[in-house]
Amino acid sequence: MADTLAALRSLMDSHSPPLDALIVPSEDYHQSEYVSDRDKRREFVSGFTGTAGLALVTKTEALLWTDARYYLQAEQELSDEWTLMRMEKDPAVDKWMADNFSKDAAIGIDPWCVSVEKAKKWEHAFSKKQQKLVQTSTNLVDEVWKNRPPVKIDPAIVLPLEFAGLSVAEKLKNLREKLLSEKARGIIITALDEVAWLYNIRGSDIPYCPVVHAFTLVTTSSAFLYMDKRKVSLEVKSHLEENGIEVCDYGTVSSDVGLLASNELGSSSAVKGIQPEVMQGLEVNCRENVTGDGRNEEEENDNDLIWISPGSCCYALYLKLNCDKVLLQRSPLALAKALKNPVELDGLKKAHIRDGAAVVQYLVWLDKQMQEVYGASGYFLEEDIKNTNNQLKTMKLTELTVSDKLESLRASKENFRGLSFPTISSVGPNAAMNHYNPQAETCAEMDPNSIYLFDSGGQYLDGTTDITRTVHFGKPSAHEKACYTAVLKGHIALGNARFPNGTYGNALDILARASLWKDGLDYRHGTGHGIGSYLNVHEVGPHWIGSGPQERNVPLQASMTVTDEPGYYEDGYFGIRLENVLVVKGADTKFNFGDKGYLTFEHITWAPYQKKLIDLLLLTPEEINWVNTYHARCGEILAPYLDESERGWLKKATEPTNGTGPPIRSIDVSPSLWNESGPPGNLKAMKTAKIFGVSLSLILINMAAIMERADENLLPSVYKEVSEAFNAGPSDLGYLTFIRNFVQGLSSPLAGVLVINHDRPTILALGTFCWALSTAAVGVSQYFLQVAFWRAVNGFGLALVIPVLQSFIADSYMDGVRGTGFGLLSLIGTLGGIGGGVLATLMAGQQYWGIPGWRCAFILMAALSSLIGFSVFVFVTDPRKAISVNHASGEDSDRDLLIEKSKASASSIWLESWAATKAVIKVKTFQIIVLQGIVGSLPWTAMVFFTMWFELIGFDHNSTAALLSLFAIGCAMGSLVGGLIADRLSQLYPYKGRIMCAQFSAFMGIPFSWFLLRVIPQSVSSYYTFATTVFFMGLTISWNATAANGPMFAEVVPAKHRTMIYAFDRAFEGSFSSFAAPLVGILSEQMFGYDSKSIDPVKGSEREAFALSKGLLSMMAVPFGLCCLLYSPLYKLLRQDCENAKMAGSKETEMI
Repeated sequence: MADTLAALRSLMDSHSPPLDALIVPSEDYHQSEYVSDRDKRREFVSGFTGTAGLALVTKTEALLWTDARYYLQAEQELSDEWTLMRMEKDPAVDKWMADNFSKDAAIGIDPWCVSVEKAKKWEHAFSKKQQKLVQTSTNLVDEVWKNRPPVKIDPAIVLPLEFAGLSVAEKLKNLREKLLSEKARGIIITALDEVAWLYNIRGSDIPYCPVVHAFTLVTTSSAFLYMDKRKVSLEVKSHLEENGIEVCDYGTVSSDVGLLASNELGSSSAVKGIQPEVMQGLEVNCRENVTGDGRNEEEENDNDLIWISPGSCCYALYLKLNCDKVLLQRSPLALAKALKNPVELDGLKKAHIRDGAAVVQYLVWLDKQMQEVYGASGYFLEEDIKNTNNQLKTMKLTELTVSDKLESLRASKENFRGLSFPTISSVGPNAAMNHYNPQAETCAEMDPNSIYLFDSGGQYLDGTTDITRTVHFGKPSAHEKACYTAVLKGHIALGNARFPNGTYGNALDILARASLWKDGLDYRHGTGHGIGSYLNVHEVGPHWIGSGPQERNVPLQASMTVTDEPGYYEDGYFGIRLENVLVVKGADTKFNFGDKGYLTFEHITWAPYQKKLIDLLLLTPEEINWVNTYHARCGEILAPYLDESERGWLKKATEPTNGTGPPIRSIDVSPSLWNESGPPGNLKAMKTAKIFGVSLSLILINMAAIMERADENLLPSVYKEVSEAFNAGPSDLGYLTFIRNFVQGLSSPLAGVLVINHDRPTILALGTFCWALSTAAVGVSQYFLQVAFWRAVNGFGLALVIPVLQSFIADSYMDGVRGTGFGLLSLIGTLGGIGGGVLATLMAGQQYWGIPGWRCAFILMAALSSLIGFSVFVFVTDPRKAISVNHASGEDSDRDLLIEKSKASASSIWLESWAATKAVIKVKTFQIIVLQGIVGSLPWTAMVFFTMWFELIGFDHNSTAALLSLFAIGCAMGSLVGGLIADRLSQLYPYKGRIMCAQFSAFMGIPFSWFLLRVIPQSVSSYYTFATTVFFMGLTISWNATAANGPMFAEVVPAKHRTMIYAFDRAFEGSFSSFAAPLVGILSEQMFGYDSKSIDPVKGSEREAFALSKGLLSMMAVPFGLCCLLYSPLYKLLRQDCENAKMAGSKETEMI
């Protein structure tokens, strides 16, 4: 270091004029915050590696200015030759120089590395003592830097429109309109992220920043891009040419700016053959008064200004211009880039979800490692460290090795392109350094007794991320908890802010600091910065949140991004910071004072806060509720991206907490059933009871499913007896199924309407009572039309029950295991179907007290259904209405739910649900699932004739019941197996695994239907062949609903509206599929010769059985094939629709 300073001072002495001091800034030719390795001149001279700072070398001293983020780091890295100058404490560099240098002192700068704004400020400060700011012809640091890294030559890339959102043509058009409005004929753009954003190109010239070293000149009629042509691929060249952009050599920008100033820039210098390899000589005399020769008619017009941004344009280019024709104003691209377009916002949200999954996976891994290697109590518990001497000898974790693991987890995510900045992985005292960067030689070992802070982010094609979390794997002290909680309170307060349009970020800064100020604490960095869209993680300007003045700042506006990152740092001990990325959006407020309109924030970062670091007694009930709500959203959003063990860890990390101590349990209360005092104490206990670890609510819901399936199978099981009792043929019996299914389909939306004002258990009980009444009525009916009427009523009851059951299960299971959940429901429901069918079939041939057995079966089923309906009404709780129990008081929060419920009218909720329904109906995945559901339901509706078909073949009631039971068992097992397989495949092949399962299952219906109905001889001697076939047929064709349809519906439909959407699905499917049964009857009678009068009541009729089998095959094989094909478009559509649904779901929860 001493040799470097000596070499520099020698060059300063030999310079003409001799220099009294040399300023070495951190920035490159583009005033970048992060610079390439060959541009780290200040780091080379001083040894200080922080990203912000300025070095000053005089004849006898060496001084370094940096801000509060780097005080500790600078103290550690600077050698004895250097003096640390603390910004905000010590005199600013220009004041120090003006006060400490003699009159006529010469201070040297490289004008390429200093902005116009800084140079003018320094010139003004020096002028008071006739001190001079001298522009060096070469960079003196470069001359003494013998091993300076070479130029990095990596090709630039084109950012596809699917990620950019706006075309280059649109951006140039908007820019040129802005030029005209400001009376400018051209603009010089030097900021690298602005160049990349304008032309939709990205590069890798600077680590962590996907930019390419380039300038651009844009006039009202032309555009020039100055970059190393070796980085211009054929794709990039074609992309630029298509948009009318001329590519020039990087080194020609200086001469071309001179031509622009004289209005002679018709084509670039490069085209004229001037191709200097490096920028050397500079004309440093600003043309104060240029007249005459070079001026043409256009210059006489009003539009004669050249626009430059004083904060980002280098002084060297400014000196090439006519000073009286310069518009010194922030670049219009700064605001345009900050206002994210819808595609950019969508990409940012998706990138943050994937990034959040990586952070959770990292915490899961690190939690395990800290316990295994150091005997730490871990992420969740607060215990003393165990003795792990043996393990310590064989393995060690450092700040760097664990951060490498985090990078590897990010790298596994879709669209990952690299880190967005060097990961700040810091333990104990190192965490007190705001921007600590661990190095292999000096980084600390992980310590289970100390706080660990990690601030990290990723660059993805669809967005840039930045997140900070602070954790402790041992037993944090009360002071650490208090400090963490104060930071969290500020983090919540800022994220929840509502403010009028026109509010600057510095007006909100106090919200993040107030909780710290209360205890005399604070932090020395800003609170929030913009973030790019696959660009710089620190989007410089035009908005920010901090305690400084609002100079050159603009108000916060909708669609901007900004971070929320308060902290607290105790030098030598620990540091705490929490950071989420926010999106500014419009706020719905009760009033609109001054017609300003109001704004708020939306969190798009998802990762849990460590609950054991939170002192719950310091949080308000509202803050606790916010944490619980945020954690609930984390669990819902991230679970699909995690494996089973990771989901289990996340579930524990996001369990709700109360204000008195450890995590609380959640219970469900249906307030509409009770007064404000809550349910009776004994019922309250029963509502939360579990049997073999399964909640009573879930057990009763499955009992309802059992009865629903039993009732569904009841009539088909006694078709033969009903046919004889009412002299009805297959078409008549088919009409009974048609009537029930058709009414069920048309009435299904009513379930969605009723849940607006009533909870789901109430609707479920109502539907159960309705079908119980109709079932009993069928049992006592004397005329066929009476049976038809009560079957319609039965359909009405089922219309209320089925959508509620489906949405209940969808809400009770996470995305990754919903297939299993639906499979269990189907399995258990099938048991009911078997029971109902077997019971009815066995009772059908008997008489009880002189009453035909089939009628007794209907009455018995009605009684059991009524009992289940009553139990559901009394004991089942809705999973959406989970509330917290305060263990200290033992009181429920029913009143809060009632108050919340009263805030919105039924009409407003109905309109919201209807709007959501219309929106979901437009979703392509929804349309395809419904369409295949309509087609796929036809075979299953036709199968109601299986009982009658087997009996026509000649099988008695017992044999028929056995065959149908085998088919039902196969279906039940298939539903569960299909759900399990699909859950696994959905993890291995996201957005494809479930579709593959569905197509396999639908396809298998074709060969099995053909074999069952056409190949097997239709005689009682084929009993075992029939038995084997129906079992394996049921095992393979029953996957669709549980493996694909149910889970995929839940993924593309917002949870809030699932009952309504499931109801509409039932309306579509039920209405159309209801035609299958009568069509089977009509085909059998009109086309295939079925004659009900030819049937032997005991032996059946093989001829009629054959005719019926033809009708069945027609309504099974073809629909199964169509169903298989209809799933195919989902390979392309499902991913986008799922991610859109997750984004829509995150907007429903007001957390910010």
